[in-house]
Formats: sequence, C-alpha cells, structure tokens
Amino acid sequence: MAPVRPSATIKIELLNVHPGEEYPHQLIYVAGQITSPNGHVTRYPNFVLVSVNTSDDTRWQVCDGRFKCFLLLAVGDNDIQFRCENDQKSTKEITCHYRPQETPNMVKFVYIKCKDSAGEFQTLNNSDNSMERALELLRFNSLLCQLFFAECLVAAGFPRSTFSMSFPEVFESELTVSESLADDFLEKNNKIFWHFYKRAGVQ
Repeated sequence: MAPVRPSATIKIELLNVHPGEEYPHQLIYVAGQITSPNGHVTRYPNFVLVSVNTSDDTRWQVCDGRFKCFLLLAVGDNDIQFRCENDQKSTKEITCHYRPQETPNMVKFVYIKCKDSAGEFQTLNNSDNSMERALELLRFNSLLCQLFFAECLVAAGFPRSTFSMSFPEVFESELTVSESLADDFLEKNNKIFWHFYKRAGVQ
C-alpha cells in the first residue's frame, strides 16, 4: 500500500526556536506544529524528518499536528532542516549557533563501579547493560540536565544560561560489590560516596 501523502498546502512551524538563536548547551529541545495557510489540514504526516548539518535524518512522530524533538548541535553554526515525511516540498530550514557555556566552576558527572564489577547495571528484558551503554545513557542525561536548567531560566524570564560540565568519567572504587551492599540503604550509599569524595579530593 502506498503511503498516505499529507495535504499539499501544509507547512512546518517551530514554536520555541528562532533563526540565528545562540545556545550555551549542546542538546536543544524543539517543539513544532504542522499548519496550513487556510487553517485546515486534511492529513497530517506521520513523521517529521530532521537533519543537522546534513547529518542522517532522525524521525520524530507527529501527534495531532504537533511534534517534539531533541537535537545535538556542533560548536559554531548549525544548519537544521525539518521536512515532512513523503512530502519533500514541506520543509523548514533554520541556522542556530552553539557556543559552549564557560563558567569558573564545572559540574562533573561520574559513574562509580566497584573493583570486582565490570560496571554493568540492572536492566529489564535482557537489554544492553554494559558500562559502555551506561556511559552513553549518563552522557545523554547530563546533556538533558544542562538543557533543563537553561529552559527553566528562560521560563522564569531570565536570559538563557546553564552550567559548564565535563562528560561522564568512570571512578573505580576500592570497595567490592558486597562491601558496598553490606549496610542498610542510607549507610551503604554514604559509604560508597564518601569513599569517592575522599579518593577524588572533593571538599
């Protein structure tokens, strides 16, 4: 069966980003909608395709005419193209700038593993639980925290800003898994984290 084509008169509107906007964080959140000059869209596309600096497309689902996506920027200017799936005429192109935040202090994200562990974490359905996968997830979540901080400032009426950070590092504790689990919940967390603080020289 041939894919259902959207209405020929639709266009893509971005609700929270503007051409030439500068971001102090690498991950950005984009919200958009599918509209029509006459205010009536007979068929919405199922997906919006997005590319950054001619990278491979990522697909983001359209629900009730709206879509949301997260995009990773490169340092400097970023050419971003949005287009409706199965309709190459319905496109939106903007250029945004990424200038990393520079502050005197930096937030460091750390993945702590015990000395007798390979760094795996608990998962469901036999999915990848390797330390490499854990670092990928931690990296994305650290970018998400940086983005969320900036969006909260904007929502409160302040200029867009955020904190500087380093990407996740692995800290190998001298504790074994059994030693880290030896006490009750509060004490065991205090033990492994205070051990990290002492080794890392955190004041």
